[in-house]
Amino acid sequence: MIRSIFLITLLAGMIMPLTAQKSKVTSGSMAFQSAEYVKALKLLDEALAKPELLDSKDQAKAWFKRGQSLRGIITSGNADLMAQYPNAAFDAIEAFQKSADFDQYKTFEKERESEMLMMGNVMYQIGFAVYQQGAKMMGTNAEAAKPLLSESVRYLKKADEMQPETSAILAILGSAYIANGQNEEAKTALQRAIALYEGRKDKTKVEKSMVLTYRDLAELNFYQFKNADQAMAVVAQGMQEFPETKEFETLELNYYLQGDNIEKGIQKFEAAIQANPESELIHAAYASLLEKKGDIEAAAKVYEKILVFNPNSFIANYQVAAMYFNSAVESADKANATDDINLATEYTNKKEMYFQKALPFMEKAYAIDNTDLATVSALGQIYMQVNNMDKANEFIDLKKKMQAK
Repeated sequence: MIRSIFLITLLAGMIMPLTAQKSKVTSGSMAFQSAEYVKALKLLDEALAKPELLDSKDQAKAWFKRGQSLRGIITSGNADLMAQYPNAAFDAIEAFQKSADFDQYKTFEKERESEMLMMGNVMYQIGFAVYQQGAKMMGTNAEAAKPLLSESVRYLKKADEMQPETSAILAILGSAYIANGQNEEAKTALQRAIALYEGRKDKTKVEKSMVLTYRDLAELNFYQFKNADQAMAVVAQGMQEFPETKEFETLELNYYLQGDNIEKGIQKFEAAIQANPESELIHAAYASLLEKKGDIEAAAKVYEKILVFNPNSFIANYQVAAMYFNSAVESADKANATDDINLATEYTNKKEMYFQKALPFMEKAYAIDNTDLATVSALGQIYMQVNNMDKANEFIDLKKKMQAK
């Protein structure tokens, strides 16, 4: 009799802890249903602290409800709660994954799939919001922006891991990588985004936001990887996908302007001018390309065309003045570099001629915009070169005042 009582007592001692842990899972689940997420997490964590006292079904439920409670904190919009659980999104995903490990009867399988899909979207939304915040801050406080951009990459990478066939996620991830200085990773993400977009079955759906993805990849290739051919290839892809978007034409012209294929660039600019006969920017860029080729007179004629339809164009006046100014400096350097007196005299005469040609255009540019420091600085130097020291000193003093502000 005594032995029987002992056995009953022993069994009761074993059953009570099991029942207690199970009740915490139940209570935690009820707290979640009442949107008492902190209470739910406390109860569920207490239950999971002793997993040996839970069967696999209750462990699956506890982890699942823990994931839901963390997701509830995120979607509640409660800033204080989110600050209390800064890693809630990642912890929620981990909880759902652990739930799957114990869910041998697949009790929560369908709900878990739905929750994980939601968490993929949450990761994207948080990553995108943090990226926008960091990108906005880059111009004013780059150091403060760095941790935000790094955090955005962390969320967007997870979103991509959860939804790997989504071009929108990859596009933003690529932008975040660029902002975070991870160029190789950015290139891979952007290439994947474009491949997914171009491989889509529904060709009637045009995603205008993808224009930025093509542009980012082209710019990355051109400026970071110094590969003009790849940049041009991406631009060509963009033109094919978005034939009505003018941004790719602008990119192409810009690459020709900065690249080495000057003759091809001239052809492209001439075609662009025919299509945009009164575009100051295209004419000015074309003139710069002619200047790069060394055809100063042809470049000057292009600037003069701009001044015909807009005499008050700051761009045209300043650029033609700068062109003559640079030619004058180049002639002065050549004069100093040669031991041939006749050749030195020829270069010196050219230098004086170019400074004289630059003067009226730079004066006009200053009349249009007297706040531009580069114009003021150039005028001081030009007046000095043409021996107008009163004016030279006036603009040198003006430059110092502008720099002191």
